[in-house]
Amino acid sequence: MALDLIAAKSYKEAPYSKNYFSIDVKMRDALFSMANPKKDFPILYKLEDYYKDTTILFDELNRFKKELIKLKQKTLSIHLSELITFIEFAISEENNLYAFAD
Repeated sequence: MALDLIAAKSYKEAPYSKNYFSIDVKMRDALFSMANPKKDFPILYKLEDYYKDTTILFDELNRFKKELIKLKQKTLSIHLSELITFIEFAISEENNLYAFAD
């Protein structure tokens, strides 16, 4: 089971996008164990419910990237670096992120 983050311009386009990043349970647990206090990670916590679909709008992506960079200072996880790169790609394409639970 994974939570897929899909970069797309709209919700309708998301199922057809080939631009995605999968967050597995292990990565999800690691992210949230480090993301404290909760109030400092409002965008990340939109993904807290692993079984709920959600949207991160383009206007929120720079804040999301900053939250992830803050977490990266606490770990050497290559997956976190890859997620940050994926967020940078979504920003460059002016996409939203759509999170779909499998």
